Amino acid sequence: MNLKNHTNIVSKLFLAAAIIMLLSYPGFKIFLPQYPIFMIGAITLLSVMAGLTNLKGKWLALINIVISIIAIIYFESHAIMFVRVPNLIGIFLIDEILTLIFVLALYFSIKTFRIKSPEIKV
Repeated sequence: MNLKNHTNIVSKLFLAAAIIMLLSYPGFKIFLPQYPIFMIGAITLLSVMAGLTNLKGKWLALINIVISIIAIIYFESHAIMFVRVPNLIGIFLIDEILTLIFVLALYFSIKTFRIKSPEIKV
């Protein structure tokens, strides 16, 4: 897989996450602790980053890594809160799907950053 494929995958994953968040938030907003402006801002940020992610952006790859890490921590901790609540299994499943999306985005963002940063030796 080449760099172009990595950046395309990250863009598609971010856009998919934004769409899932957009479509699922109205139905679950009474159970979610954050303010609507937080979720709207996150959806907007993901959409912008999906559009900006490109082959030449080493720093965009780094920003994508940070966004992915924050999202993994947020959605997985949120899922853990709802795992044992039978009436809220939908929230748990959506949080797990979003966590999986961001784990994949993190992986491909790191691969992109490593390719764009030859000075990093692992």
